[in-house]
Amino acid sequence: MRRAGGHLYALAYAPKQKPSLVTRLADLLRRTMADTRARGQLTARPASALVAPPVGQVWKTYYFAGGQVIAMRVEGDPNPANNGLY
Repeated sequence: MRRAGGHLYALAYAPKQKPSLVTRLADLLRRTMADTRARGQLTARPASALVAPPVGQVWKTYYFAGGQVIAMRVEGDPNPANNGLY
């Protein structure tokens, strides 16, 4: 076993150079998430209540893929036939 940079490595796996910043940050994030899960501090977010548009307002939601509009959802139109996903 060999100590390198505050970490204990088996000789067969001792790194030749210091890990990159991205590797170290990913390692830190992975360990933090594992510790948090082990302590049971992660919980699912409560489901948000569905909100309908206020009376007199029509909401249009556009869905994009690759810079192009691929769909549009209309909600709150007084004519129910105009509401939906197009």
